[in-house]
Amino acid sequence: MLTELLVLVLRDAGLDAGAAALEPASAGAPAADMHAVSLVLLAYPAEDAFEEWRRRCKALRAELTDATFAVVRPPEGTHAAMPEESEIRADVHMVLHSFSEAVSFASGSRAAEELRAAA
Repeated sequence: MLTELLVLVLRDAGLDAGAAALEPASAGAPAADMHAVSLVLLAYPAEDAFEEWRRRCKALRAELTDATFAVVRPPEGTHAAMPEESEIRADVHMVLHSFSEAVSFASGSRAAEELRAAA
């Protein structure tokens, strides 16, 4: 549910956003679509799903070698028991702490992509 809300917030900010299950391209997503992905925002995993999240995250990173991976951590008390942030940092480029941070970061990423495309 939080993922769908984040997609709505990103779209309201004028960003091209969509939600998908944390699966590598070989698990069903067309490889051609994967080349257009420059930023992947992941939901913060629950403690009991951490190892599966980590496995899938690593597989997806292998498919999207040029993409930046960030995870959005929900506020304390709004989620089941969560792994320590230091454990998560091993699998992503950064940890964001709010939807506002995610929108700001994604907006900056879009601007950087547009500048690269114009060059």
